[in-house]
Amino acid sequence: MQDASILKADEMRSIYLENKGDSFLVHQLPIEAQFSPVYAITAIDANKDGKMDLLLAGNNAWTRIRYGRYEANHGVLLLGNGKGGFAYVPQSKSGLNIRGDVKSLLTIKQGLITKVLVGLNNDNATMLEIK
Repeated sequence: MQDASILKADEMRSIYLENKGDSFLVHQLPIEAQFSPVYAITAIDANKDGKMDLLLAGNNAWTRIRYGRYEANHGVLLLGNGKGGFAYVPQSKSGLNIRGDVKSLLTIKQGLITKVLVGLNNDNATMLEIK
């Protein structure tokens, strides 16, 4: 252990970084984005208002027994206000019900239709259609 590196994490919140050209500005995401690990984020215009929204997904079922599973993230939709702020959309309104350990999200556009390919760890990929 004497040759082991020591790593330190200073930021554990789910955030996004705004590129200011010569620096990055940290923005904390709403509290609902903090309930479970986030492993994938994609920007979409979910409500077709011309402002980018965020879809977050994650979870981790492979943690040590002592800590249990982190499975509270069934997909989090955050509506953007166009000025860098985001508001949580309850799952009862967003309709999101993504189960499993999400490790990737890929936005696919087919004409006017937006779909999101959800990559799940040790499971089949799932396709969501944004309506």
